[in-house]
Amino acid sequence: MKNRYLISILICVSLFISGCLASTQKEDKALTEAEVEEYIQNKNLKPKAVEQLPNMTVILLEDGIYYVSKNEEDNIKETMAYINKHSDNKITVAMEDIGSLHVYLMIHDNDLRKKAEKIQVDFVNGNSLEQIVNDEEGFIFFYDKDDENAEVEQEYKIFMYDENEKLIYKGGV
Repeated sequence: MKNRYLISILICVSLFISGCLASTQKEDKALTEAEVEEYIQNKNLKPKAVEQLPNMTVILLEDGIYYVSKNEEDNIKETMAYINKHSDNKITVAMEDIGSLHVYLMIHDNDLRKKAEKIQVDFVNGNSLEQIVNDEEGFIFFYDKDDENAEVEQEYKIFMYDENEKLIYKGGV
C-alpha cells in the first residue's frame, strides 16, 4: 500500500514538473528582414525564394531548403532539408511539412518561366493557391501559414498559365 502511495506521489510530482517546464518554453520566432539578409550573406546562399512564418523563416535553394528561427535568447537555430524532389526537365516540385505544410517549386526552363504569368497549386481536398511568376525561379506555397498541424494528402496538381490564361504546363503528384 505504501508503494502505491509513493508511486502516485512520484507520478504527480513528475507531471507537475513537466507541465511547468512546458509552460516556460517560449516559441521560436522568425528572423527580421535584416537578419535574413545577413544570414544569407554569411552562408553565401543563393535563395530562389524566401518566406516568413510567424515562428521561422523559410529559404528555398536549388538543392535544399533552410528553416531558420531564433529562440528566446535570440540564438539562431537552423534546419536544412535536402530536396527530395519530383523533377522533370522543366520544374522541380516537392511537398514538406516542416513548420506549416508547403509545396515548393522551381522553374528550370527559361522559356516556360518567361511565358508563365501565374502558377496554381490544387490540393486533393479542393484548396487552391496561386502566385504570380514575375520571371522568378522559386516559389513556396503554404497550405495555411498559421496551421502547423494541417493534415493533407500528399497529392497536388500544378498548373501554369500565360498572360491570356492559357494553360502552358500541367503536372503534379
